[in-house]
Amino acid sequence: VDAQIQDHRGILESYIAAIVYQNMVDAKEVDNESGGSDEIRIPVYEVYYALFENQILDVEHLSSDDASDLEKQVYQAFLSKEENVFSEIRSELTSDTPTAYQDLTNEMKAYSSYIVNDMLAEGTGILDTDAIDKNDETYKAWREDETISLKEFLTYAISKDWIDIGKLQLDSEYLASDEIYNALADYIFDYLKTDDAFTRQVYKYMIEEEQLSGRDICLLLFDQGILEKNDDDYTALASGTMGAYDFIRSKIYKLELTPAQLALEPCSGSVVITDPDNGNVLACVTYPSYDNNLLANTMDSKYYEKLRTDKSSPFYNRATQEVTAPGSTFKLVTATAGVMENKISIYDTITCTGKFDLVEKDNPINCWIYSAADGWGSHGPETLETAIRDSCNFYFNTVGYYLGQNENGEYVGDMTLLNKYAEMYGFDSTSGIEISEMDPQIATADPTRAAMGQSNNAFTTSQLARYVTTLANSGTCYDLTLLDKITDASGNTQEEPDPVVHNRLELPQDLWTTIHAGMHDVTINNGNGIFANLQTQYNFNAAGKTGTAQQRTDKANHALFIGYAPYENPEISMAVRITNGYSSRNAALVAKDIMCYYFNLKDKDTIIDGTAGNAIQNVTKGSSQD
Repeated sequence: VDAQIQDHRGILESYIAAIVYQNMVDAKEVDNESGGSDEIRIPVYEVYYALFENQILDVEHLSSDDASDLEKQVYQAFLSKEENVFSEIRSELTSDTPTAYQDLTNEMKAYSSYIVNDMLAEGTGILDTDAIDKNDETYKAWREDETISLKEFLTYAISKDWIDIGKLQLDSEYLASDEIYNALADYIFDYLKTDDAFTRQVYKYMIEEEQLSGRDICLLLFDQGILEKNDDDYTALASGTMGAYDFIRSKIYKLELTPAQLALEPCSGSVVITDPDNGNVLACVTYPSYDNNLLANTMDSKYYEKLRTDKSSPFYNRATQEVTAPGSTFKLVTATAGVMENKISIYDTITCTGKFDLVEKDNPINCWIYSAADGWGSHGPETLETAIRDSCNFYFNTVGYYLGQNENGEYVGDMTLLNKYAEMYGFDSTSGIEISEMDPQIATADPTRAAMGQSNNAFTTSQLARYVTTLANSGTCYDLTLLDKITDASGNTQEEPDPVVHNRLELPQDLWTTIHAGMHDVTINNGNGIFANLQTQYNFNAAGKTGTAQQRTDKANHALFIGYAPYENPEISMAVRITNGYSSRNAALVAKDIMCYYFNLKDKDTIIDGTAGNAIQNVTKGSSQD
């Protein structure tokens, strides 16, 4: 079982790496605010920064006795840069005419913010954030308007007792506010000189100013033993015949640099696989992860500290602790509610025009097929089955509209009916899994958007797994469990816990048939028929539902998929999420490979070959139909 989970994690890692590979561009920076979430790109300079910020490169070793010639050169450049940085910070802290935050360079803004937020507030607690009056005009001038200087803010913070003087360990002679300020300034300088996190900030700006090149950073990976020495690559890099961008991509391709190491977006995901017959959890996979053995018995304290400060947050269980909107995976709840509350029938049609504007004429909800740029795109008439297949937003917005009406047929945004069925599918509580799990959040407003899995719906992957388990077995909502049996020290079975039923959905058979048929259609038609070749080559059928959840327009969307297999007699059900994974297609591809692995449809070595190559051929940069 442990080997299977490792392999599932390996599949997930390869697809996350493939997404990073496909969306990386050879640039210092990109505009990710104007193009929308489908067009988010990762500049290679973010990788260079990450190698320092996530402590992949060891900045302390640069000054060690056994440092390489290149490491020594880089360290000398750093000392020169550091001297200039401290000179500028000292000037801002001591000048009679300090610069307002808004007029600082971007670099000095970063250092000033670091001093206030990371060092004084979070790192040392000297700045007591609980004591700050957030409505104070001077505080807002610093935090929001950016019209005052760092010196002015700190001086004011002292006068308002927002600074914990006791933590500065002042002698009794420090009584006047200017003396306290001087002591605080000295403390800041002394702290920053030995602060590794601040040091990494300085290296970031060395990279941005090209005082440290991408080529040198790549060579440092060899010098510090992070990458196994390869004479061809090293020579090609050193001579300039291979550029740093191509080198970095090649190492991501080979998984010699992993998403977990880079801690970019995306760098994480999760998979929960269950037995539809009883709710047993067959696999609970979170990525990134860590080696439990190094934390057992005599704990490796250095390893623990690395994990604790790792920006990819490996201690954070993405399967049970991360909540995001479910996206279109939620539409099957809406389908159930619509039919059972007699708002729609299974076989009648709703005609998708591409723009749903029954609630807000000036702010319509676009169906995914509608192109705002071209001003057209629609599905036309949709039945329930085809709407599930096509993941038609317009159809489910309309159902949400009907569910949100009062008894007089007026739309009032009532969430009662939709939430009633969300609760039936188990979204009213944690999944039952015996580890720490975040509470689910059923939407509290806007049924037209909630009906397609947006609004403020937010669930964990484990909660989505319980939901799809219920779909797979046609109505029995089990509490999930990690426990198969309980044994004594000799391995004798003491107890085999019975499945715990959370709820049962009694739906007409023709509704279940339609839901299952629509989910089967998704796997052979939606997203260019991701699963279609399993049917043609192996006579293997699956069912599923894709979901793309937008959180912010300047971030890539979350990619989700729920499904079960085989379609005719489900043996497994699963939920997959790739945080900031761009397209639901990418999550569906993970599910497909796991199914191939689980049912031995393909040789395992072709699924997991130690690279991201297989995944790179399939992942997409854009959106998918969900």
